Amino acid sequence: MAVKEENTLLPFLFQLLSEQSKSSVKALLAHGQILINGKVTSQFNAPLVPGDEVEISYERGKVEFSNPLLHIVWEDDDLIVVNKKEGLMSVASDRVKERTAYHLLSDYVKKTDPKNKIFVLHRLDRDTSGLMMFAKNQRVQKALQSN
Repeated sequence: MAVKEENTLLPFLFQLLSEQSKSSVKALLAHGQILINGKVTSQFNAPLVPGDEVEISYERGKVEFSNPLLHIVWEDDDLIVVNKKEGLMSVASDRVKERTAYHLLSDYVKKTDPKNKIFVLHRLDRDTSGLMMFAKNQRVQKALQSN
C-alpha cells in the first residue's frame, strides 16, 4: 500500500486495517509482519512520508539464521532450542565475548526487533555438543529455572 500523506505507522495501519481489532494490528507489528519499503519494522511510531510502501506479510516475520556451530531446532514466542556443536561456548568468558551461543542468538532475535532479548536457562561446556534452551522473556526463564 502506497503512503499518500505524512503519518506515523500505527495510525496508518489502524486506518488501513480498520476491520481488524487494534490488538491484532499491534500483533502484526510485534511479530515482524509489517514492512516499510521492503524492510521489517516493529516501531509503531515509524514516520511515513508520501511514496513509502507499507506491506503486510501474513507469514510470521522470521529472519534466517545460519551458523555451522549452532542450529535452531525449535522456536516459538517463548523459547529457542538449539543444537550446539562442540567448540562453541555457551556464554561469554573473560577472553571470548562474541563467539558464543548466547551472542549469536541474541544478534538473531534483535534483527526482528532491537528490543528483543534472550535469557540463559542452562549452559553446556565448550567441548560438549547438545541441545540448549534459551527463554525469550524473563517470565519463562524464571518459571523453567525454578522447576
